[in-house]
Amino acid sequence: MALLKIIETHALKDVQAVLGFHNDPSRSVGTFAIKTGAITSAVDRFEFHIKGVGGHAAKPEQCNDPVIVLAQLINSIQSIVSRNLSAFDEAVVTIGTNIMW
Repeated sequence: MALLKIIETHALKDVQAVLGFHNDPSRSVGTFAIKTGAITSAVDRFEFHIKGVGGHAAKPEQCNDPVIVLAQLINSIQSIVSRNLSAFDEAVVTIGTNIMW
């Protein structure tokens, strides 16, 4: 939303239109590409809360290890694209961060 601030503060005069450009390093210098539909990625955020009871390695039967649950969840999410979409479809699912405490 920085652009709105620029317009509001009149840093640019007489703005008629704003165009965006997303760089694609696979394109040759001086060229650009146009495609119907999605051409670059979008970002969605999702959040999981896993509650478990940690324990000691000497007594694994006394806990339901949340680390194992998280690991299986990440593996399952990573297989969404490879097992549910055609190889000709363009899709990526990435788990960028996981925090446990």
